[in-house]
Amino acid sequence: MRKPALTLLALVGFVQAAAASPLTPDAALAAFQYDAGLTVELVAAEPFVGSPCALAWDDAGRLFVVENRGYPSGAPDGRPAGVIALLEDADGDGRLDRRTVFADGLTFPNGLLAWDGGFFVTCAPDVFFLKDTDGDGRADVRRVVLTGFDTSNSTQLRVAHPTLGPDGWIYLTSGLTRAGQITSPAHPDRPAVKISTDARFDPFTFEIEPVDGRGQFGQTFDDWGNRFICMNRVHIQHPVLPSRFLQRNPDFAFAETVQDVPAGMVNDLLKNRNPAARIYPISDNLTTADSHAGFFSAACSVQIYRGDALPVDYYGDVFVCDPTGNLVHRDRLTAVGPTFSSRMVNEGREFLASRDNWFRPVYLATGPDGAVYIADMYRRTIEHPDYLPDEVRRRTDFADGHELGRIWRISAVERGNRRALESIEGAGSAASLARDLAHPNVWQRERALRILLAGRMTNALPLLLGKLPNVAPSNHLDYFQAAARNSEFPRHDLAAVARVNALNAVGALLRFAVRSLDREQARPLAEGWGNEVFGRVLAASVDRAPGVRLVAWRSLQKAGSRGPRVAGEIMHVWSNEPNAAVRFQLALALGNWDGDAATSALIDIGVRDGGDKWARAAFFSGLKGRTAALVDFHHPTEAGPVAPDLGYEMGRYLGSLFREQVINQGATNLLSADWSDAESAWEMTSLAGSIEGVRLLDLPTTGDSRLKRLGYTDEALIAIKRHARRLLKSSEVPMLVQRSAVTVLALADPDAGTTLLELLRSDPAPELARHVLSLLVTTGSPTALAALLSPAAWAEFTP
Repeated sequence: MRKPALTLLALVGFVQAAAASPLTPDAALAAFQYDAGLTVELVAAEPFVGSPCALAWDDAGRLFVVENRGYPSGAPDGRPAGVIALLEDADGDGRLDRRTVFADGLTFPNGLLAWDGGFFVTCAPDVFFLKDTDGDGRADVRRVVLTGFDTSNSTQLRVAHPTLGPDGWIYLTSGLTRAGQITSPAHPDRPAVKISTDARFDPFTFEIEPVDGRGQFGQTFDDWGNRFICMNRVHIQHPVLPSRFLQRNPDFAFAETVQDVPAGMVNDLLKNRNPAARIYPISDNLTTADSHAGFFSAACSVQIYRGDALPVDYYGDVFVCDPTGNLVHRDRLTAVGPTFSSRMVNEGREFLASRDNWFRPVYLATGPDGAVYIADMYRRTIEHPDYLPDEVRRRTDFADGHELGRIWRISAVERGNRRALESIEGAGSAASLARDLAHPNVWQRERALRILLAGRMTNALPLLLGKLPNVAPSNHLDYFQAAARNSEFPRHDLAAVARVNALNAVGALLRFAVRSLDREQARPLAEGWGNEVFGRVLAASVDRAPGVRLVAWRSLQKAGSRGPRVAGEIMHVWSNEPNAAVRFQLALALGNWDGDAATSALIDIGVRDGGDKWARAAFFSGLKGRTAALVDFHHPTEAGPVAPDLGYEMGRYLGSLFREQVINQGATNLLSADWSDAESAWEMTSLAGSIEGVRLLDLPTTGDSRLKRLGYTDEALIAIKRHARRLLKSSEVPMLVQRSAVTVLALADPDAGTTLLELLRSDPAPELARHVLSLLVTTGSPTALAALLSPAAWAEFTP
């Protein structure tokens, strides 16, 4: 009981220490530590803003702020205290000092997205649309567009962060809430949609659907349409593989969709190590659990910086708030196959940290000027009472500071006075909007996309298509073969970004325009543009920039089962794609297409990238109906260089499909091989996977080895065991290969118990020892088990 008591005393001390008076805005500014070459400015402070938790600018560049003044448990009088305020600079000094209440009477609003002259607002259980139509700064349109989101968890855990995706859908984070039955009051005839993950909705029809990942508070996209989310302990997550692709092959057992990105994370709860990345606060705040100290415990508002007011070296880096640590963290992404790994840019020093315990950064946004804006709730206590002990709750005033709040702006020193919006004038024209899709600041790019889509501006299609190559079908082969393609994603390639944005805008504009028109209006639009757009997408699939190719393949995944009708040489060009992330998207597309050429290309990519778990999943997800081709390929003597991981999964997959055939007919070409010259780990992992798939361990034991019962000759078994022992003697063999060799030895030897006991005495690695013990219990004879537990044997084993 001593350690919990000490932890409670520490928390009580934390509450008392944090009770020091708040700093003035000028003193708070002086308490910051940040990167050289940058400047931090105060944009707004109390009384003009209080408890800000989200920011957004309208199409004219005016700043609107979500104020969660009732956080964490509601206002003392029980009335809804949430407000959305319009902040303006009345005297031109650069600080926002005029406040207009755009909307009030909200419970716990937490997200804001400009759309069609108004805003979508997340405020569970609802998503509202608010709009000022008479120009007085107050919303006179207020309607619920979606409802049914869960409110049973704490006010930290709710649907949030409405974000316009590059595909034109609006994405929502789930807030880790329970499943909700989501409906739209505008369409009462529609059935409710059950959603327990993140979601996206159509801003015209309010159709909603789940998407993969469960973001707590924060999401962002990179230039190539990759989405990133976060949880309080995991500050960057990447939804890699949409689950809809896994659903097309129910014979493949794989359920993962999200990658934890931080390389510095330790995920080992069983060993009581901290499952989060390091942070370096300079304040003296404590976290609510002493085991979390020095690690992320309140990660929120993950944001990939794509503006132009910081030095170019910051472009593409990931920024995340931790309000408990009073800091903003910066990581750099590195591509790893189809996903990413991240590391802190300046190890041991945060991008922005404060000595002020009241500094509570909760939201990041890139502004119209390209600078980073921070919503600082500025409170004594940011923790929710649900996560604190009773004794601490009784001693804590959670509302202390609810009327305070600051908004900060970070830019390079030489960009500190840049505030004008460069392309506001004339921004309503199709030409200027198409131009702004190539703007160096992401806010301008996203604003242009919003206006194009909300206005259904199909007159922009010729301008957008003009940014993409135009290749006649008769010239596709020559164009494809001549295309120069890079394998690396650049950190800052605005020309490629412009082509990507044009590609996305064309697809989204056509889709929404066609869906929102009646059938007679939609048909000529779809027919008139469909073929030309498809040709441009095909050309983009071999663009010189990998980011453009990746986005093209996301679009081509929607092609029907026959796929695009292209020459076999084009399929060959595609399958030789040099970038792993693009090959991943290509594999997902090929899995939808019929035909021998698509099957062959899919297998080529599967073999090339089979060492990566996400690439393997993409490969296997597309194998439904292609089993014959896979069986022919699977023969080990014809396979060529194959990753051991792929061999194992391929063996397991086919073994499970052909279990009864294998058991009833003995070894087929699924399991047979000429083992006399086996050299690689591929054969061994493939056989071990087949053993698991066929579930040979479930078969009753006899005097023979299990493998012999499947038709293996004595000569083959000798070769198999020799190869397995050779692999086990190598110090460079991966654990999967060692486990596979042990499995095969156990099933190839009629006296498996003796073999396994010998392995235990050789002092194997702990993971391998556990596997050996598991097999010994399953396959060993009573004599072997008795020998295992004998005092003489027990004394020989390591702890």
